Order: sequence, then C-alpha cells, then structure tokens
Amino acid sequence: MAGSPHIPKEEQIDAFLAGGIGRLVSRYCGGNWSDLSKGWTAHKAEIFEEAKRRGLSKFVALRPTSEGFWLLETETGYVVFYLERGARAYHEEFTEIEPAFLHWLDQELRVSGLPVLG
Repeated sequence: MAGSPHIPKEEQIDAFLAGGIGRLVSRYCGGNWSDLSKGWTAHKAEIFEEAKRRGLSKFVALRPTSEGFWLLETETGYVVFYLERGARAYHEEFTEIEPAFLHWLDQELRVSGLPVLG
C-alpha cells in the first residue's frame, strides 16, 4: 500500500478496545499488517479515556483463554501477565485498576506492533 493509510481515530480506538484490530488491517491496509502502524494516530490517553467511559472493569478478564496479555482481578488488586503455552511468562501486580489497565494497554500496543503515542 502506498503511503500511510488514513484510519479514522475513533475506529482505531474502538477496534483496539473491542479486539478488532484485524478489521482495520483488512479495511484500510489491504491486509498488510506492517502498514497499520503507519496509519495509527490514536494516543494512549485517548484510548484510556474511552476505556474509562466504557468502564475499566469491562476489560478485566475472568480467566485467560488464550496466549497473550491479560488483566485479571486478584484478592489484593490486579495483575497483568502474559500467557504463553499455558504458563505465565510475565507478571506485574497493581493495587488499583487504572495503573493496571494502563500497563496492560502499553503491553497490548507493543505486542500489536503499534506505537505508544502520548
């Protein structure tokens, strides 16, 4: 794809929070995942604000169902971890949901190959 794809920021945020990044790649990048980061303009703060509007607790998983980063509630707060081949390969604990969500957001952006803006 020539140049950077124009992907509306609202669609970027919604796709990220809804787990539908693949839709953006298909629709705006002609299926080329490497072009997604070229058209990514959503800032971390914007994604966070929309997640707060939707309710941060909606992003807390009951249990991990596949490999990847997960945000779970524990008896003492929250944990962000990476599940790989059934084992936790990375683990970070938090007492409050906002810093836990922000950490999860950073990790998800990076693993998706997206820039962490702002």
